[in-house]
Amino acid sequence: MNFCGKRVFRIFFSFLVPEIELMISYFYIISCHLDVLGFLEANKIGFEEKDIAANEENRKWMRENVPENSRPATGYPLPPQIFNESQYRGDYDAPPWFEEQSQSNQKDGHNR
Repeated sequence: MNFCGKRVFRIFFSFLVPEIELMISYFYIISCHLDVLGFLEANKIGFEEKDIAANEENRKWMRENVPENSRPATGYPLPPQIFNESQYRGDYDAPPWFEEQSQSNQKDGHNR
């Protein structure tokens, strides 16, 4: 998906809590997700949200496209995972996933 001729970030997220023991992790994940969206909106960077809890295709695509060296030792990568089109940019803890797009939007004057 392109927006104003620019690539659009895909943000994979989930608001589903699979187990009560994961409640603290859940709130951290939600906080990270909202931080990412807030940054993208504030910088007028186009994005598309992909819910991995409600859509099995989104979950499968995200898991298959996170590079091996960015996956946890056990389990699956947790959201939010950030892609620019199909290019992996990292997770919440791995900036500068946003710098290239932010700088490009500033130069070109493109807004979301």
